[in-house]
Amino acid sequence: MAKYTKSIARTVMETADIHKVYFKDVPEGIITPSLYVPSPSVTGSQSALSSYYELVTYHLKIFDKSRLEAWNRAQVVTRYILSHSGRLPIYNADGSESGEIIKIQNPYAEVIDDGVAQVTVQFKTYRLTVEERGSKAGAVIWDIKEKK
Repeated sequence: MAKYTKSIARTVMETADIHKVYFKDVPEGIITPSLYVPSPSVTGSQSALSSYYELVTYHLKIFDKSRLEAWNRAQVVTRYILSHSGRLPIYNADGSESGEIIKIQNPYAEVIDDGVAQVTVQFKTYRLTVEERGSKAGAVIWDIKEKK
């Protein structure tokens, strides 16, 4: 999940001109503008017989000096995502693009407090189900008796 978290944070920071990010607790006297990236929520469902998906949701918080400035930065982010058809690059640890993307679904922005806007982003990851492994029957013997 770390590669998704860091890639989303990098895109938001570059797009909204934010230079400080918090991944853990937000400290007293935070720097503005800044970005807070809490842990995502994850839910999922069966996708097909041999796969399932996880729906990952991030509630990113943008801190600024006023409601309007926070809102403006949040709008820049949502417009960027929409103008790129929801496709955000995934970055490697060295900062280079991996060639993979995250497909964001319906980004949402709102002001949630004085000087705080929230951008909600969601995407799905697909995974194969675990194939049960156990002993296999070597042969099946049918013991069928005729009815009289």
